[in-house]
Amino acid sequence: MAPDSLCQICLKGMETVEHALLLCDWARATWFGAECQWTPTPKTVNSIGSWMVKCIRKIRQRGGEDQEKRIKKQQTQKREANRSRTYPVTWRPPLENWLKANVDAAFRKENETGAIAVVIRDSKGKMVLGFSGKIQAKSSTVAEAQAIRQALIIVNNLNMGKTLIESDNLKLIQTIKSKTTIGEASAIIQDIQILMKELPEKGMT
Repeated sequence: MAPDSLCQICLKGMETVEHALLLCDWARATWFGAECQWTPTPKTVNSIGSWMVKCIRKIRQRGGEDQEKRIKKQQTQKREANRSRTYPVTWRPPLENWLKANVDAAFRKENETGAIAVVIRDSKGKMVLGFSGKIQAKSSTVAEAQAIRQALIIVNNLNMGKTLIESDNLKLIQTIKSKTTIGEASAIIQDIQILMKELPEKGMT
């Protein structure tokens, strides 16, 4: 790996070990999509070694919690996930010559922060682009709306053509399609609806 060369994937940073494994948009999207939902940033990553040490410490700290509490917490999360999703979580390819942008968001109520991720694939499932970033949000709905808006901005800026935007927030998708709004996310939803008008070869599900 040539340390002085520009990353050929994101074209944003020098191709160091830290950038390739942690800081490139594609790498950050992968880390965000993992169970740990980590979002490495230049501020939190000095070197790959120090970052791994921090991660190991976090894992050990979590492992020190009372096992019974952790099991109950996992069971509760599983029940909530089953209630909120009445359909199998499987990736369905878009039509031929279309792309699909899957969006997701994580939200922390205690400090009103979160993270968003966008993964764009073609009809064969090949990853075309990945993006992740930190956000400020007052609710999970606002966070998910920001993820959808970011996906549309990317598709527009890169002239990606026919693209289907997919989110698991059914209420938000129905609101956008019906051209109504949700008070807490009204400004973002308005942006989304404007972007959808400007980009006729787009869909949402």
